Amino acid sequence: MNFIRSVVGACFIILCVIFAVSNRHLTNIYLWPFPFALPVQAGLVILLPAFITFLLGGLLVSLSKTKLWARARQTEKQVVQLKSKLQDVHEQLRRKEPCTHGKARDRKTMPTQDSLQSRQQQNQ
Repeated sequence: MNFIRSVVGACFIILCVIFAVSNRHLTNIYLWPFPFALPVQAGLVILLPAFITFLLGGLLVSLSKTKLWARARQTEKQVVQLKSKLQDVHEQLRRKEPCTHGKARDRKTMPTQDSLQSRQQQNQ
């Protein structure tokens, strides 16, 4: 993808240079409040404002993305913090509960279907 961008960008720059070289006749630019005339090549009269506008557009886009970049960085920090907290909780659970793989749990701690149904009936 970067190669395609480079080729398109190079072609665009070559076209701009050809345009500027082809339009070398001088044009007078008058700055309204001043009585001065500034002779400039016609190609530059067209390409220079277009280039400045392009740069300003890129600047505005990058400034508008700074909020998104800041939010992304903040979210990444929160994810790292939450992962570390989750690991801490897992470690605490491992320390408190002995390993019960393959062993039946105590019947007193596990609710039965009958007890669940009786609780639902009491709540209604």
